[in-house]
Amino acid sequence: MKAIFQTRSGKPDVLQVGDLPSPACGPKDVLVSNLATSVNPRDCLIRAGRYQLQFLVPKFPLVLGSDCYGRVLSTGADVHNFNVGDLVYGLKNPSHGLGTYADCVSIAAKNLARAPDNLSIDQGAGVPLCALTAYQALVDHGQLQQKQRRKCQRILVIGASGGVGSFSVQIAKAFGAKVDGICSASNAELVQSLGAERVFDYKTQDIKTLKSQYDIIFDTIGQHSPATCRHLLAKNAAFVTTVPAPSFLLKHLASKLLPLLSIPHIRKRIVMVKPNQEQLTAITDFIQKGKIVPMVDSVYAMEDVTDAHLRSQSKRAVGKIIIRTQAS
Repeated sequence: MKAIFQTRSGKPDVLQVGDLPSPACGPKDVLVSNLATSVNPRDCLIRAGRYQLQFLVPKFPLVLGSDCYGRVLSTGADVHNFNVGDLVYGLKNPSHGLGTYADCVSIAAKNLARAPDNLSIDQGAGVPLCALTAYQALVDHGQLQQKQRRKCQRILVIGASGGVGSFSVQIAKAFGAKVDGICSASNAELVQSLGAERVFDYKTQDIKTLKSQYDIIFDTIGQHSPATCRHLLAKNAAFVTTVPAPSFLLKHLASKLLPLLSIPHIRKRIVMVKPNQEQLTAITDFIQKGKIVPMVDSVYAMEDVTDAHLRSQSKRAVGKIIIRTQAS
C-alpha cells in the first residue's frame, strides 16, 4: 500500500511517503480502499512524540491517521453487515493502531458505519473523529437532549469555527438547542450560518465579560476552565473540554462522584473520543437530512502532508484539513 509514515518523532518533515505492507484483515475487520483521511491536532502531537497518551501509539514505522473514508475491499469471516463495494467511514484511535494516512486501511467492523451519499470525498473524510468528539461531548457528557423532551438548552461552543467546533454548533442546533459560539471575527458569519445565534470575537471580547447562562459550555481548544467560565454556567450545567490535562482529570473523576452524594455541582468532563457505530449512524442521518454539512478547510495530496501538518499547527483552519490518499 502507499502510505505516509515516520520512523522517528519530530517536526512535520519526518513524514515521508512510500510503500508499506498492506494491513491484515482479521475475522472481525473490514479492509477499506481508503480514498481520503483528515489531519487532526492529535496527529501533530503524536508525530512529535508529545501526545498525552503516547504509550498507546503503535511502534515505528508509524502510519498516523484516525479518519478513514472509502469502499469495502473485503470483510473478515465474522463480518456480516458490510459488503464489498459499500461506501463506509470510521474512526481508528491510537489503541486501534491508527493507520489511515494510507490508501488501504484495516478497521474493526464495529468502528465503521455506512457513509452518507450526499457528501464529497473530502467532506466525508473529515467526519468521524470530529463529529463523534462533538456528539460525545454534548450528548454523553453534556446531556444534550432533543428539545421536545425538555426545555430548550443553551450551549456555548468555544472554538466554533474549527473541526470539532463546527460540528458541535450543528449538532447542538439539530437537537433543538440554542447555540452561541466563540471564534475570530473573520469566521463569525460562517459560524452563524451553521446555526449559532450569537458569535463572540475572542480577540476583542474577554469571556469574563459575557453575561449569558449556559447549560453546556464546550471548550474545543482547551483554553479555558470551569473557573474562568463559572459565571456563565447555569445550575447543574456541564463544562466539557477536549484536553486531558492531569489536573482536570482529577476534577472529571470528582465530578462523577458528587451525584452519588446528591450534591449540586457543575459537571466537569473531558471528552476522549471513542469509535461508536450507533452514534456515527445518527450523525449520518443528520447529514443526509441536511442538518449537518461538514466544513472543509483545505485539501492536500499525500506528498504535501508536511504542508497539511503546518496548516493544522497554525490553528487557523476553518473546518477540516483533508489528505487525499488516492488520486481522484
